Amino acid sequence: MPPLAPLLLILLMALPATVLAEVAPPAAAALFQQQFTALTAVDYDQFIAQADADFAQALTPEQFSKLTDALSGVFQPGDTTVYLGVLRQDGVSVYLWRVTPAAAQTDYLVKMALRGEKIAGFWIQ
Repeated sequence: MPPLAPLLLILLMALPATVLAEVAPPAAAALFQQQFTALTAVDYDQFIAQADADFAQALTPEQFSKLTDALSGVFQPGDTTVYLGVLRQDGVSVYLWRVTPAAAQTDYLVKMALRGEKIAGFWIQ
């Protein structure tokens, strides 16, 4: 039987990774999935369906078309998405995801700002 101290140390070293893993709030995760699906389907109406008035007004169909043209072939259904956390900025909650497209060798940082239950912004870096 191995000494208990080294085994206990190994278990304690593994604990922080488990404790620090974040899970997206269900409402934010559902909105993110809706936005990601709308991008891959090039569906403007779906993309602004849960947007607040300012975001919906600021993002024209033409701008959305330019965005989806630029991302053509990059994002696909089934790409890997990982929730990274949330930032509180000026009364808005900014949820962060890493998107790893199967077809690209670059990860993307996606930020989705929520004001209440409405999307106030969506950025891809």
